Amino acid sequence: MSLERLLLGRGTVTGRLHYADDQTPVVGGTVTVTSTLFQEAKTLNVDAAGAFRIGGMPVGPLTLTGRDPAGNRVRPGIDEARHP
Repeated sequence: MSLERLLLGRGTVTGRLHYADDQTPVVGGTVTVTSTLFQEAKTLNVDAAGAFRIGGMPVGPLTLTGRDPAGNRVRPGIDEARHP
């Protein structure tokens, strides 16, 4: 007999959205976090310091996409990704 277990849960991703050239926060930017395993996505606006916190994401591989107010792609930095 074989038994496979898949542990599922939800976690939180925190980080900052800033321009790579001078590390300036992207004021008015957005970050989208997508679970590549479950095809679930959440988008939110960053705060004035470029910080973001997205909770309730499925544990597993995630893709983060950042955009400035003009729609240009900006690479978000991750401070922490954790499962409670």
